Amino acid sequence: MSNSGPFGWFRLWHPPSWTAETVDGATTFTAPDESGVLTVTPIWLKREPVKIGGGVEAPASIRLSPGIAEIADPNRMFPAHRRVRSLQPLEVGQQSIGFEGEAAFTGRNHWWQKLWPRRAWRKFRVWCVRHENVHLLALFMQSGEGDPEAATIASMILNTLDFPDEPALPPEQFVDRAVELARQRFPKLKCAASGRLQLTVGVFDIDLEQSYRAYVQAPDEFESILVPVLTTVMEADDDLEHVRDRVMPLLCSEQVWRERFPQFIAEPWTSDLVVMYVVDESHAYWFIREELTEQWGLDVDELRELAVENLEQYYEDEPMELTVAEAEEGPRLLIPSRPDVYNSARLLSPKFQASLRGVLGREFVVGLPSRDLFVALSLECPETVSHIQTRVASDFHQMEHPLSDRLLLVTHDGVTEYLPWA
Repeated sequence: MSNSGPFGWFRLWHPPSWTAETVDGATTFTAPDESGVLTVTPIWLKREPVKIGGGVEAPASIRLSPGIAEIADPNRMFPAHRRVRSLQPLEVGQQSIGFEGEAAFTGRNHWWQKLWPRRAWRKFRVWCVRHENVHLLALFMQSGEGDPEAATIASMILNTLDFPDEPALPPEQFVDRAVELARQRFPKLKCAASGRLQLTVGVFDIDLEQSYRAYVQAPDEFESILVPVLTTVMEADDDLEHVRDRVMPLLCSEQVWRERFPQFIAEPWTSDLVVMYVVDESHAYWFIREELTEQWGLDVDELRELAVENLEQYYEDEPMELTVAEAEEGPRLLIPSRPDVYNSARLLSPKFQASLRGVLGREFVVGLPSRDLFVALSLECPETVSHIQTRVASDFHQMEHPLSDRLLLVTHDGVTEYLPWA
């Protein structure tokens, strides 16, 4: 089975008998019977220029950030260790180093130390692999006497690592580079980062999420992806007659709106969510300010009606594909098959609510862990609802553009927070 790292930085393969779980960018592979745990943590580090004599800089391919030996140093990772020796370097990446030994945990500062009692000596293997700016810290821990076969398989998993020729920049540096590009093309306008994957150019606030997704798939095409976005937005006309059919609603958490976008129009929806309004520009969108609605002569009710009409037309032109999980008595759960910035906002549409009601029953619940994803499920099975509630709360803390860690109840009367004990 294959597993991809964040931002397309790497891909590796593991046996189906090993389970994989990714939390906060780190992926944990657990051997059968929990005989060992392999954790792969990606790190992006800038590599500083190195002088090789006469003021000449070394080629970029050999410029080093903190040495890989420092990153994987057992002295740094384990206060108490013994029998440490070097391992054969992995056959992947531009550089790699590895060590094995035994460690005794005198404290519980690292998550893996919570798995075993204090002071127990445990076998470990640790590697660091570098490819360009991407560094992977891989740690394999075992309990008891250890399982040599599991340790061998852990090494084999790491030797399947595959890296792209040019790794994609992480989101923060992608935005920094986008700011530089915008300043080059529009030197008279104020250009600045305004949030994670958010860029302000003049009076326009541009969401770069879709652009970043395209860039991750083709890191060598940065300018060809960004230039059309910047050009389209800067040539945008805010005359209502020219943008009327591109005004769209967008869900946002109330906290994020207050902290990052208070200058833009928003109205409460339900629970801890608000509805913001944007003008869609194919590869990006820009937020609508209250003064612009005054210029248009629209009140909030009229703006909402226009945006929902456009949202329904958007999904008529590009139908949403849903993954359906069924039980004996019928469909139980629906999830969009692909991410889209307007997926969660579609719950604002009475027509869409009615179509879901026809599948899931008169009343159903929805989870909105992120802007690009929702899960809708029947109330027929309380155990499933409870499981999904836990999953939504977990995904909320891991996904881009998080919305809510709560479930919502959809009825003929509207949408409210789901309170199972009420």
